[in-house]
Amino acid sequence: MKNCIIFFWFLLISSVSCAIELKNNPDEVDVYVVPMDDFPEDIAASVANFMAEDMKLWVKASVKLGDLHANKLVGTNQLMMEDVIEKSQKIIRRFGDAKKDTYFLILTTKDINSKQGSLRFLFSGHNKELNTSVVSLHRLMNYSNNNPVFDDLSKIRLYKIMKRAIGEMYYGWKRTTNILDIMYAPIMSLNDLDQIGLEHYEEKPEEGHMYPQKTI
Repeated sequence: MKNCIIFFWFLLISSVSCAIELKNNPDEVDVYVVPMDDFPEDIAASVANFMAEDMKLWVKASVKLGDLHANKLVGTNQLMMEDVIEKSQKIIRRFGDAKKDTYFLILTTKDINSKQGSLRFLFSGHNKELNTSVVSLHRLMNYSNNNPVFDDLSKIRLYKIMKRAIGEMYYGWKRTTNILDIMYAPIMSLNDLDQIGLEHYEEKPEEGHMYPQKTI
């Protein structure tokens, strides 16, 4: 795990040059990382730079959104992900350097769920028609003395959920039963999330064979 973390930060730092180079095309942003009012801008920017290097896209982070006043699921503190997506549209569609098929990744530290509340919570929620996803950090953090800690493992978990969203919604990657694949499904726990790799393998693995895990 130590080597994974060192490699993660190496790529994070080196990705800055890639992001600057990609900015030569100011009207061709592929993915916008958009922090809500509760999410730190510096973390959003760092993850955006890493995603640009890893996925070979121009990924740009915005400043924080204002308070969307998104509705909560009745009887909970969970934001309705559909409401977050809907209320963000009139703001994010004003980003002048976004193109028609730019995908928006909205980040929040708050717990989210669907308006139906059929599951206990969601790591992320999506709307393909609006090219928008919401990713929650709430369930991805470790705890120390009952306080949430955004440590290196939390960063890796956040990035995996973000990459899965872009892979499925932007590239059309299909879900798989290969636990070493970033698109493994279903993810039912943090243990599942920690086991999956960072790479997606287009070809189907042969019987009895597992692809090597890409680490960070």
